[in-house]
Amino acid sequence: MNDLNELREKAMTLPKLDRIRLAQSLWDSVEDRDLPGFTETELQDELRARLADEPDETWKTHEQVMAEAKRKYGC
Repeated sequence: MNDLNELREKAMTLPKLDRIRLAQSLWDSVEDRDLPGFTETELQDELRARLADEPDETWKTHEQVMAEAKRKYGC
């Protein structure tokens, strides 16, 4: 078992609140420069578009999105 798998296994034994805090801490450790940048106007436009959008056959559930991400990144 590699270090990442061992760490994940240990983390999964934590209480739910601690896992959430750990996940947030890891997310916060990602540098802003590593993330796509959006202007305030772009964010507002995206929010308006999402609010106006209605579910259709192209929408995916959280579970579907997570399953695709796991397949894509092999985790």
